[in-house]
Amino acid sequence: MSDSGFTVKTPVTQLNELRQGQVAYVLISQSGPPHCPVFEMACRVDGREFRANGHSKQEAKQEAARLAVAALLNSAPAAPPAARVAAGSKRSAADAFTSGSSPAKKPRSDHWTPPPLPAPHAPSAPATRPQLSFLAALPTPPASQQQQKGLPSASELATKNPVSIINELRPNGVTFHLVDTKEAPGRTPRFVMQCVVDGYAYTAEANNKKVAKMRSAQVALREAFHLMSTYSGSGDSASPCQAPAATPTEQSFADSVQRLVRDQFEQLASGLPERLARRKVLAGIVMSRGPDLDPSADLTVVCVTTGTKCLSGQHLDASGSCLLDCHAEILSRRCLLRFFHHQLATAIKSNSESIFQLATNGSKFCLRPEVSLHLYISTSPCGDARVFAPTDPGAAADASGDATEAANEDEHPTRASRGLLRTKIECGEGTIPVPATLVAQTWDGILGGERLLTMSCSDKVASWCLLGLQGCLLSRLVEPVYLRSIVIGSSFNRSHCRRALIGRLQRPAPGLPVAEPALLGVTERDPRQARAAPDCSLNWYCLDGVQPELVNSSTGRLVPETVTDASDSGGSNASRLSKRALFANYARLVHLLRRQHQAQSRRPQQQLRLPPVPKTGSSGITYREAKEACTEYRSAKSAMIGFLRQNGKGLWAAKPWELQEFTL
Repeated sequence: MSDSGFTVKTPVTQLNELRQGQVAYVLISQSGPPHCPVFEMACRVDGREFRANGHSKQEAKQEAARLAVAALLNSAPAAPPAARVAAGSKRSAADAFTSGSSPAKKPRSDHWTPPPLPAPHAPSAPATRPQLSFLAALPTPPASQQQQKGLPSASELATKNPVSIINELRPNGVTFHLVDTKEAPGRTPRFVMQCVVDGYAYTAEANNKKVAKMRSAQVALREAFHLMSTYSGSGDSASPCQAPAATPTEQSFADSVQRLVRDQFEQLASGLPERLARRKVLAGIVMSRGPDLDPSADLTVVCVTTGTKCLSGQHLDASGSCLLDCHAEILSRRCLLRFFHHQLATAIKSNSESIFQLATNGSKFCLRPEVSLHLYISTSPCGDARVFAPTDPGAAADASGDATEAANEDEHPTRASRGLLRTKIECGEGTIPVPATLVAQTWDGILGGERLLTMSCSDKVASWCLLGLQGCLLSRLVEPVYLRSIVIGSSFNRSHCRRALIGRLQRPAPGLPVAEPALLGVTERDPRQARAAPDCSLNWYCLDGVQPELVNSSTGRLVPETVTDASDSGGSNASRLSKRALFANYARLVHLLRRQHQAQSRRPQQQLRLPPVPKTGSSGITYREAKEACTEYRSAKSAMIGFLRQNGKGLWAAKPWELQEFTL
């Protein structure tokens, strides 16, 4: 209990103290789609029953207990803090992916919003102890209070432990509690700490209690006092060059994205054997509707993936049924393509119910203006963004806003190799520069023992900033779709990441602008996974149900014991993310578009251009021919490759043409 008279306990704990051994919880029903379930729990005590709903069993249980406690204390139930849903949204299942309107602002989901701060020397009335230990949310103090006397300076925020700072701001009014310990076989334990200030709780987690306590104090400083603490501490693995987001709002948004992706993965991994649940790199894409880079926006987890390896050359397949690159961020983008296929089908049938709408010229679809996409990666993408130490000199100047070019930031002996294109190690981890005399990869050469070359994740993410996430085939139907932000969980050096993902492709050709997603770090760095990388990768897509798909990274096919008859990829043990599966989805989408045009042929309205329709059987066009028909995209990619070559960045390694000579 703090000196202010407040205690912080969950409703379940309170009820157990009031009626020890007399409380029962029953799951009444489960409804909604797999990606956004709704649970109804009943709390039975003293012969009475209290029911509540939630998007997780724990949420529904806590709400039912809250109602019971309020009734037993003969008090009206206080408004509970907004509960965070695993899928990142409190919206109804029917509206989770179809609403096209911008939602209203909602309160923060990971803590109670603090009350306005009193003036530094104004006496405050003694707080009366409430009957319940949870409080109604009150408005956040205005940013102008940051100028109050007695607040720490910027240098103190960078060099002084946030625990000490918050104790100085609220002497005898701050308490810390260990709320939970997350343990799972094969994974590092996570400790959840809670910092309670003025009766309001702020939580954070880390892989040891000391760092978790420090992170919770940083959250409290940011949310209650609008102070950005950049202190890392000797007990944390984070680099001092790890730059925070530009504003407290963006930092809170980045932390929310990280939390949603990580929580979704933990939920998926809890039902898997230890061998299949291990991971080194975690990635995911989150969709937001509402204010830009604001945690109050409606956030939805679209996909979650893991993986760090590529295909072994001996397992090459000409039918398009195997995955060549099983790195987590690459699989996230392939999952996003499946989501695009679903949303485009919805837009063709009913344009108002999709994240896409008809563009102004009526020739293609475009993303609705209120919808944004955000990529989370637990570490910097492999290649140019990660190959250099995060503590290299120069990053601190970049983080402080110095406009000095990266080439003048330091005199590192390997400066000449910075910005080069790199390829991944076949069936392993790490990258190497592309050979200066790159010879075209051939099918028989790779099967004979030559190394299979796959471009690094830094290079591929950089190409997304120029060409878009939609890829070659969907470029016939959709205008370029770009990431709004990239959130990086560890090994984040802003200078290196900006050069690798954005800076190398500035002005490649007239009419080819480069999108510049916000590069955001996180308060709680993802711990370094000091162990061998697992042989399988995981991918989960929000509309494919609750079960993830597991792929053997060396063979590019499903892990045998996880194969089911529900696969729609058309090949033996083929992943739903393979070229063949995505090509089949695209073919169905084009057929649907053609049928819709035929049905509307007599209506006086502007029509979409029709791409060539892939056909099945030997008479249909091949995957390569379908891509060659996308002339605008291919021209832009050729301009990008030529720009990189002319500027001394290296050659782009193309796959053997035999990998694209398949039909459905």
